[in-house]
Amino acid sequence: MAFSSIRLAVAGLTTVGLAVGALVTPTSADAATAAPGAPIRTHPVETSLPNVPVELDAGMCSQGPVGMLTEGGQAPRPVMLTAGHCLLPMDPQWVPTHEVFVPRPDGDELIGYRGEAKLIEPRETNVVDAAIDVALGADWGVVELNPGVSTTRMAQSVDRFGNPQGPGVELTGIRDYPDLAPYQISIDNFGQPICKDGTTSGRSCGTQLFRSQHMVYSYNLNYLKGDSGGINYDPNNGEVIGMTSQAFGSVGSASTADAALQEAYGIPDGQVNDHFQLSESTEPHDTDFRTVNQDNEAGQQWAQENLDVPDLSAELDKAVGEAQADAEQYAGQLTDQVTSGDFAGAEQTWNEATVTAQDHIDNIGPLGIAVGLEQLLEEF
Repeated sequence: MAFSSIRLAVAGLTTVGLAVGALVTPTSADAATAAPGAPIRTHPVETSLPNVPVELDAGMCSQGPVGMLTEGGQAPRPVMLTAGHCLLPMDPQWVPTHEVFVPRPDGDELIGYRGEAKLIEPRETNVVDAAIDVALGADWGVVELNPGVSTTRMAQSVDRFGNPQGPGVELTGIRDYPDLAPYQISIDNFGQPICKDGTTSGRSCGTQLFRSQHMVYSYNLNYLKGDSGGINYDPNNGEVIGMTSQAFGSVGSASTADAALQEAYGIPDGQVNDHFQLSESTEPHDTDFRTVNQDNEAGQQWAQENLDVPDLSAELDKAVGEAQADAEQYAGQLTDQVTSGDFAGAEQTWNEATVTAQDHIDNIGPLGIAVGLEQLLEEF
């Protein structure tokens, strides 16, 4: 659910500029940049189009838990967890660098680098196996934070419109679930509450359904693109559950934080909190960031000023009009030929009309779908 504003704009599928200020008032100088629920960006190795500002071709995601990792007797170091698909390439046409940024009003600020990350490779045996792998497989990533980047354990968010989503929630630790085998399902979490913070839809709460080796499934969190990687937690005790991964309508999945840390660093089951401690800071989030909608609007504006972006609705109207005109012409011609007894000519006209009709269908179908998607996404 990471996405780039310029890729949506070029596809004609976004209606929501870079040099615009944040919609919320910046907080104090101590406010945290690495903060659960705050935005992150990744830049492509090569932009999708020549001369497009890299900030407008960036992958948009959200931050998961932030803390100090102790590994193999080394000094503790600051890291952030997020979704694997926020850091790893999912499209050969858009490959991210290893750098991770936050979106400032005057450009993206480097805060760290991609560390360990994993995104399941679906089996190619059949469609069912592939769907199971996508639904239950790993989707986690670690950002190695630069020294000096301010951090907090407070979960908080500002939605795509720039609206703050309530007070910060203090996170208390990582929920360390008993391990499950691959493809094993447990309902020991059924009915428990879960909340999330993300940079597109902000904060929402729902109900846990079940869990797998890598995922917790829930109902009614209503994840949107850009929420990926954002913090998911238990509102009753502040325990970190995981990071937003994917949505299937009202059902969503979060990649569990404990499984990510165990797999990334070989931490034994039940010992995650001995090796990873949430940031000690309870400072509020820094809110001096561009919002998702601001980047989308900037991408749309850049595309309009620099590209020949088609007016899909006008093209659809034109194509429908041409189809109607051809239909009337062939209908009149067929009527005249049948009336005059020219049945051979009528058969030839019918065959020509059939080919022409199929050409119109092939043209109008994709245009209609594109216009429908464009209108649907205008709601966001």
